[in-house]
Amino acid sequence: MTSWGLLYSWFKKSFPEENYHLGQEFQNLEQSESSVTSYFKGGTHDSADLLIGADGFRSGVRALLLPQIQPKYAGYVAWRGVVPEVEVPEDILKVFANHFTFFQMPDSHILCYLIPSESGNTEAGQRRLLSLPGEPLFIADWERVLMLHYEVEPDALQRVVPFELDLREGRAFVSAVAFTMRGMRPRVGGRFAAWLFKPIATHEFLNVRTYVRHRGESGIYFLAEWLPNRLSVALGPRLFGLPYRSGRFQYEHHWEEGLLTGSVTDRAGGAAFAYQGVLRPKMRFATCEPGGIEEWLMERYTAFTYAAGKARFFRVWHSPWPQVRVNADVTDPRLLDQSWPLFREARMIGANFSPGVRNVWMGRAHRGA
Repeated sequence: MTSWGLLYSWFKKSFPEENYHLGQEFQNLEQSESSVTSYFKGGTHDSADLLIGADGFRSGVRALLLPQIQPKYAGYVAWRGVVPEVEVPEDILKVFANHFTFFQMPDSHILCYLIPSESGNTEAGQRRLLSLPGEPLFIADWERVLMLHYEVEPDALQRVVPFELDLREGRAFVSAVAFTMRGMRPRVGGRFAAWLFKPIATHEFLNVRTYVRHRGESGIYFLAEWLPNRLSVALGPRLFGLPYRSGRFQYEHHWEEGLLTGSVTDRAGGAAFAYQGVLRPKMRFATCEPGGIEEWLMERYTAFTYAAGKARFFRVWHSPWPQVRVNADVTDPRLLDQSWPLFREARMIGANFSPGVRNVWMGRAHRGA
């Protein structure tokens, strides 16, 4: 389904901005053999070849030309309302996705369906992010992304996660994600704002995340994130409740040559995490198969955090990951094993590599219930 706002924006874009004269109240008209002149409140007027009186059910043009036509009660009352998508549990949203639902009862009926956001976005991740004011806060590129997926024992994982686990067929998963963030800058402020953010704009990440549900919405929870930028390590926990840790990095994600290697060493304890991977020759990047486990693991757009007794969340959005499966091995697991003993019994189930996504939208932190 569509919305009035989306139709309005489509039609509005059909003509140049200078052809619109907003805030004008129609009062009268004069017609000649070659043109029609409209007069507006305040003394302004404009002439054209054709006047179309599409000014609503209280049309001033119709009232002037056809005063005998008046609105009449049709015998029913329509109650309309819009609920922000962010306030609707995800399992209920799935009922309405791609469906026009109809419920009939004595002397009445109810219609429910999804409509685009005020900006016309139709994708779920975009709608949820933009349903909150002031979003997105930041924009950045995420480059050369390797995701290593583990299956872990659900009960052991739940003991270290403050949110309900999002299980797939009763199974729990954790992913180690190695990538480079490039060019993070505020959405507003232009070049000056980007210059101010330059000290924290570009650096490597290793995040270890699991999959959770909170208030009916699925998302991710970071067990920990390592990064080399000391300023970012100081800011992340304060602003977003993120579990940042300082590390030394060496990433060599040369996917064009078919080879991936990387290592991260914790600055505090000295434990390391290292891996290597191989990409098939002439591989083709593609989005994940709909409904498959890779889509379930990779396409997540809400992050939940918990720090100092406060639950928070923030949302992101980007185009679907272009990705391929890769053969990968962890050559040094000590960083994960020492941080969470449950990894000693974990089983790697696969790995995916993406060249990355550009212009990732990143939202501000919001208080979570």
